[in-house]
Amino acid sequence: MNVDSVKLVASPISINLKSFILLWAFAETSIGGVLHALKLPFTGIFVGGIAVICIAMLGYYQKAGERRILEALFIVLMVKLLVSPHSPWQAYIAVAFQGYLGSLIYRNNQNFKLKTLIFAMIALFESAIQKLLVTMLIFGVHFFESLDSVATSVVSAFGLDAGFSFVYTAFGIYISLHLLVGLILGMWIPKIPGQVIDFAPKIAYIEQAKPIDKLKLAKYKRNVWASIVVFILILACMKWLLPETKYSMLMWMFFRALLISLLLVFIVSPLIKKWVKKWVASKNIDASSWNDIIDMIPQFTLKVIGVMKFVNQNFKGFNKVKYFLIGIITLSVNELD
Repeated sequence: MNVDSVKLVASPISINLKSFILLWAFAETSIGGVLHALKLPFTGIFVGGIAVICIAMLGYYQKAGERRILEALFIVLMVKLLVSPHSPWQAYIAVAFQGYLGSLIYRNNQNFKLKTLIFAMIALFESAIQKLLVTMLIFGVHFFESLDSVATSVVSAFGLDAGFSFVYTAFGIYISLHLLVGLILGMWIPKIPGQVIDFAPKIAYIEQAKPIDKLKLAKYKRNVWASIVVFILILACMKWLLPETKYSMLMWMFFRALLISLLLVFIVSPLIKKWVKKWVASKNIDASSWNDIIDMIPQFTLKVIGVMKFVNQNFKGFNKVKYFLIGIITLSVNELD
C-alpha cells in the first residue's frame, strides 16, 4: 500500500496517513488491555471512539477519489485477525461497518464538520445497538421480561411504584450514552489537527513505560463457565423473588443461552473470521502493509502507557480523556513522521 504524506492545516508538520492506520489497529488490538490494566471504564466506547477519529482523519486528508479508508480497513482487519485471534466475531462486524460507512461518507472532505457529526453518531449508535441485539439474542426476551419483573418486585417491597421498565430504561440510557459520545466526537474531531500541533512539544517529555509481564495487553479470553455460573445465580434469584415462575421456563432460558453462546463462540465466530481472512486476502494488498503495523504495535503500546501516566499527572477530570486521545494521536503521528 502506498501512503503519501500530507500537511497539517496551517502547520509545517507532515503527517503520514499510515499513522492513523497504526492508531486504528492499536485501538482494535491493544487499547482494551491498556484500559483494563489502568482500570478505566467504557472500553468499548473508547475503542469505537478512536476508530471513528482515525477514519475521520483518513477521510479528511485523503485526496478526492482515493480509497484510503477501505485500504486501511483491510489492513486493520488482518492485523486484528493475526494479533487478536481471541476477539469476538461482533468486533469484526463493527470494524467493517465503521470502515465502509466512513468510505461512503468521506468520498471527499467537503462539509467535513457535518459529515463527521453524522458519521460519529451513526457509528456509536450501531455499536450500542449491536451489543444490545447480541445480548437479547443470547438471553432472549423472556429473560429481560423476568429481570424487569424482579426489579419491579424489589421496588414494590419498599412500598414504591416504579411505573416504568427498568431493563428498557437501562437500554435507553446505554444507547443515549453512545449517542452523546458520538455527538461530542463529531463536534470535536474537526479541532484535532490544531490541538495535535499544540500537544506535539509535550511528547518529548513523556517517558516510555517499561514492559511488565503481568500486563497481558491485547489478550482477552471469554470465561464461558464463569458467565454460566453468574447466569445460574441470576435465575436462582428470579425464582426466589418470583416464586410463581415455572422451573421449565428457567431451564429453557438457561439452555437457550448456553446453546446460543456455544454456537456463536465455536461455530459462527470461526466462520466469520475465516470469511474475513479470505475477503481481505482477495483485495491483493501487500502483506508488508499489515506486517509493518504489527511490528510497531508492541513499542507503540508502551509509549501509549507513558502518555497515560503523563496525562494522569498533569490533567484532571474530563481533560484526562481529552488529552489522552490527543496524546496518542500525536504519538502515532510522530511515530511515522
